[in-house]
Amino acid sequence: MSNQSSGGLGILGLIGAAVLFLILRRFSPSLSRLFLIIGIIAISCVLVLVALVLYFAFRKPKKKPDSASDRAVLLQKGRSDLLELRQLTLRIHDQRIRKSGEEVCQVVEKILAALKEQPEDIPKARQLFSYYLPTFSGILQRYARLEQSGVPVADDAEKVAVCLDGIQVAMRKMYDSLYDDDKLDLTVEIETLKQICRQDGLLAEDVVQIEDGEQNITLSL
Repeated sequence: MSNQSSGGLGILGLIGAAVLFLILRRFSPSLSRLFLIIGIIAISCVLVLVALVLYFAFRKPKKKPDSASDRAVLLQKGRSDLLELRQLTLRIHDQRIRKSGEEVCQVVEKILAALKEQPEDIPKARQLFSYYLPTFSGILQRYARLEQSGVPVADDAEKVAVCLDGIQVAMRKMYDSLYDDDKLDLTVEIETLKQICRQDGLLAEDVVQIEDGEQNITLSL
């Protein structure tokens, strides 16, 4: 009932505005033009407001980035990709490439294990899932096809071996970077311990003297 009355009032308001405009146009053209401009501005504002309301009402909510489910999916995909890489490596006949491929897989396995323990670090390793694993897989697939084709692959084998060495270095650096926070926390804790020992008069030149009954224990920090 209230909606119908509101709609009726809206229609009456439009009719009243139209009648007022006609009267002003008849007796005061300048005021009618001003009234028309104000009306156009008001209608434009209403249309913009309605468009914004509709946009926010029907817009799909964005998925929260790096949610627990996203991380679990990435880890699962990483394990699946690693299994595929191991299988691809076994298809390679060139011993140098096979060895490099296996070493890369070992580092990737360490990264995945570290990420499983500390899933909050997954954003640091997004390049692993989005670039390194697909690229590594593509290189092994193409080289395996070349070997199976019977065409000469000596030059290609050298390029692939060098490339895999580079990927291995990158993977090791990524693995090390996952523990940067731990290294920083360790340094902070050590410095805090030193500071407290100095304040208590127990530390001189980075040496802590601790009394344990009749023994004096010396710790170097």
